[in-house]
Amino acid sequence: MLRLSTPLPSAYLLLWGKISQSDLIHIKTVLRSCFMVSNYCYSIARQINYK
Repeated sequence: MLRLSTPLPSAYLLLWGKISQSDLIHIKTVLRSCFMVSNYCYSIARQINYK
């Protein structure tokens, strides 16, 4: 569903040195919740389309 562009890994590696461990855990939590919300919206949209 989400496509990542090619330059992303290099930017991610650049950011890696600036991110502390607690920030990393927080970012993972935010990303996971965003992923769950998008999956939820996607399933709702599919149910609406099927009706």
